[in-house]
Amino acid sequence: MINKDYVPAKIAEFHDFVINLMNVLFLHLLGTARPWGYTDANYNSLNADVNSFKAAYDIANPAGKKGSRTPAQTLDMDEKRDVCETHVRAFVKQWLAFNPAVTNPDKIDMGLPVLDDERTAVPTPTTHVVVDLIDSNEVKKHTIHFHDELSESKAKPFGVAYCQIKYSVAIDPPDSEDDANLIAQSTETPAIINFGATDSGKTAFYYFRWVNTRGEVGPWSIRYFAPIR
Repeated sequence: MINKDYVPAKIAEFHDFVINLMNVLFLHLLGTARPWGYTDANYNSLNADVNSFKAAYDIANPAGKKGSRTPAQTLDMDEKRDVCETHVRAFVKQWLAFNPAVTNPDKIDMGLPVLDDERTAVPTPTTHVVVDLIDSNEVKKHTIHFHDELSESKAKPFGVAYCQIKYSVAIDPPDSEDDANLIAQSTETPAIINFGATDSGKTAFYYFRWVNTRGEVGPWSIRYFAPIR
């Protein structure tokens, strides 16, 4: 990626940046024509921090009444900006930066850095993800430990950005990864998958594959499964 900080330093520009970001993200929720993989819960969590910052920003209103802004309003705005920025950076890293469904024009629309086509090419993944353990002891949560088939360490293969996870929650297993209707990704092991209250008693069926920094994908793993408490 281009070596620059994409988050605007000036607070008015940051305000416009996050509002535009959320508007674009809304167009790519699950169930839309071109979903990017994050769930409504992922979106709503980020949106809550954006709205909290926006409310504090509107009260302090740097553009309109900076002279009448109180120290308490400034502090509140700055603190909520810090929380919002931290969440934005984590969301971009997990869901957007290396997501093959997010194109360079998409990133430009959001004000994000784009892939540098002049970088040294990384290899297309060819190995399988192997799951060591799906810990299902916690209620409505799976903790998934995985590694590459050619290594016993936790390190990803060279050039790999994250592990893509397709899964479904059902009674009966899907026929293949094409029938798994949910998607997640994890940049490190273990991966954490959370479930809703109505999922208890069902089974989560998983498929895994590597995705490199250019969005090229490796082969799918065998199917794994675990019960949901």
